[in-house]
Amino acid sequence: MEQPESTLFAVGTWDLTVNGVEHVVELALDPTTDRVLVRVDGRMAARPIAPEESSRQFMVAGERWSAVRRVNDEFDLEFVPPVIPSTPKAATPTPKKTKGIGGIIFKVVAAVVVLALIGLVKNSLRDLTSDWYEFSSPDGAFKFAMPRSRSRSAAPPPFQARTCSFTIWGRKMRSSSSS
Repeated sequence: MEQPESTLFAVGTWDLTVNGVEHVVELALDPTTDRVLVRVDGRMAARPIAPEESSRQFMVAGERWSAVRRVNDEFDLEFVPPVIPSTPKAATPTPKKTKGIGGIIFKVVAAVVVLALIGLVKNSLRDLTSDWYEFSSPDGAFKFAMPRSRSRSAAPPPFQARTCSFTIWGRKMRSSSSS
């Protein structure tokens, strides 16, 4: 079932030129609700003005206008100038951001990585500057060069078991005696 279309009564029509373009502003009273509709170029531009309201602001091509209710339910249009923000009286200092636990964890991880890199470089430089000796298997199947330990002047025995452990500061060699 279709509802009958209500008849609107024209309250006022204004022709505005904004930025060189003509616009038509219409105010029309809806008798069923007693609200005044605001239309710009035939389209709704704002919420309807209720009987107890005295004005309604709306935009026309980027400019703010206001429909103001006067005596005897007559309306006028008023231009609303843009609000220019005032300069603040005194700038309040913003509190410094506190670094949370994430910043502390990042610093600790970065320090560990840097220390590990320093130990690696230190070991590499020590191996480059140390004396080298040739190690060969008893059956002569293979030969390779090994750095000589700075603490000993002679090469270690060929079949002595050795344990190598790495630390952040360098490499430690331990010999285990085998019987």
